[in-house]
Amino acid sequence: TAGYETTYHLISNAVVTLLDHPDQLALLRERPELMPGAVEEVLRHSGPVHGTKPLTAAEDVTWHGETIPAGAIVEPLIASANRDPGAFPDPDTFDITRSPNDHLEFGSGVHLCLGANLARMETRVALGVLLDRCPGLRLAVDRAELELEPLP
Repeated sequence: TAGYETTYHLISNAVVTLLDHPDQLALLRERPELMPGAVEEVLRHSGPVHGTKPLTAAEDVTWHGETIPAGAIVEPLIASANRDPGAFPDPDTFDITRSPNDHLEFGSGVHLCLGANLARMETRVALGVLLDRCPGLRLAVDRAELELEPLP
């Protein structure tokens, strides 16, 4: 899923998510210095990538007390991890002041997305310009009419 698609979906998701949470949009307009945290919260709450490609266990693996047998197919679900109540208090709440915000939307460690910093910067710039130029920003159609493209 690498490429520009995830970034434009991230920007679209950010706009819709902020419009869905007018209190957070108002807070961001009032305190633009919260933009980096707002982008991180969009990544956690409404990120464009929901999972990764299925993997096959090469050998038996015991993880958190569960054994994954060799040959089993495992599909990591990033969106589920980003809503884990053990990692995020009140995980279904969209809060641009959430800290820490250790979401997994860009992976981690050796699997960290090479474009993560560029995507963050592009999203911060796009949202900043949009909010600055469009103080009356709102949806042109009813929210139920939006058809957002799902990504894997």
